[in-house]
Amino acid sequence: MSEQTPMPQSEKQPDNYLTEHPNAVVDPVKALIMAYGSKSQEERVVAHRKDALEAASHMGEGNDWQSKANHGYGAIGAAVNSLQAAVLARQEADKHAQAAAAVYDRVHKL
Repeated sequence: MSEQTPMPQSEKQPDNYLTEHPNAVVDPVKALIMAYGSKSQEERVVAHRKDALEAASHMGEGNDWQSKANHGYGAIGAAVNSLQAAVLARQEADKHAQAAAAVYDRVHKL
């Protein structure tokens, strides 16, 4: 017979977790619908963030490095442009997820 080690206090969810985290997922089916609804935009967010990290890793090279996606920009400009594109893609992904959630809510009420 083995004893279970108690979960560290930092890993336990407080009793009022949902009030502290109002955006927490309560309905896993709804979360899945939202994920599918925003999947293509989420992929764009990831791609733009990857481009931003790639460009940022070349910042020490000054203007010697040119990104494939941002011809004419050095590493700093490419990183900034890619980061801005990631932010816009994140906003669009959130809109798609909210639209999918709204459809789910309408159907779920029936």
